[in-house]
Amino acid sequence: MCAFELLRPDVLLVDLDMVHQNTSGVLARIRERDHGVAIVVLTDNPTVEQVRSARQAGVRGFINRRASGDTIARVLVAAGQGQALVEGDIFDHLIGSSSTESESGANAFTAREEEVHDMVIRGMADKQIARELGISVKTIEKHVGSILRKTGARNRTMLAGMTGGEAAPVHPWG
Repeated sequence: MCAFELLRPDVLLVDLDMVHQNTSGVLARIRERDHGVAIVVLTDNPTVEQVRSARQAGVRGFINRRASGDTIARVLVAAGQGQALVEGDIFDHLIGSSSTESESGANAFTAREEEVHDMVIRGMADKQIARELGISVKTIEKHVGSILRKTGARNRTMLAGMTGGEAAPVHPWG
């Protein structure tokens, strides 16, 4: 804790194995010392309970030990900006394979949501999507909200990052 107090980082990367005996206790002590620090956890295959415990302690992201430098940087920067991200391999581990997901149907997209999802990932604005699909902007907004809820993304940028897509710049007049 001495180094933490001396450096006062904006973002802190914590190895889950180093605090595995008392994850929530260690993270809670860090949070007590600095309410504003964004904590990101480094781990391989966390249990759902470990993720819940870490999340309750204010963790903003999870990174796999084998993650690329770009992925690590993206999760750390997002955490520093107040966003919560989970690196793809860990996300897949936690929710299971996509075949399990589609069999359960709990988080599966409808056919229309799949269309809207693809257009959002391409960087299209709601108005553009509505025009292309021939439905109202309000309906598109409802589909986008449902997609964000089902994926756990907080916004379109996070959604694009989760799917590996690059959102194209959207012009306000589009």
